[in-house]
Amino acid sequence: MELRMWAPRTVWIAWVVDGCFLAAGGLIVWVTQTRFGPRLGVARGKIMAQAQAQELSASAVIVMSAALVVSVVCGALHALARRRHRDAKRARVLDAEQQLTACADGV
Repeated sequence: MELRMWAPRTVWIAWVVDGCFLAAGGLIVWVTQTRFGPRLGVARGKIMAQAQAQELSASAVIVMSAALVVSVVCGALHALARRRHRDAKRARVLDAEQQLTACADGV
């Protein structure tokens, strides 16, 4: 029994939702680190803690943005491949139906 494939739009939406979850996870880590990281670094000096928080902010923004961009692009490519596969399958079925009808008409 052959499994039914998901629609290309559903595949793309799944990729984008996964990317949003990754970005949300990154946001939670970023908020946790910037909120509690400087408080833990008071003993080392306030300037060092602020510099680390700024570096973490920049890298967190890059990682979260990259997660969203990669998920949208990979989702679009996966959906395109799925659509091409589905269209090829439909074309094969139509060809087979035409051959069967041509054979039935010729008899």
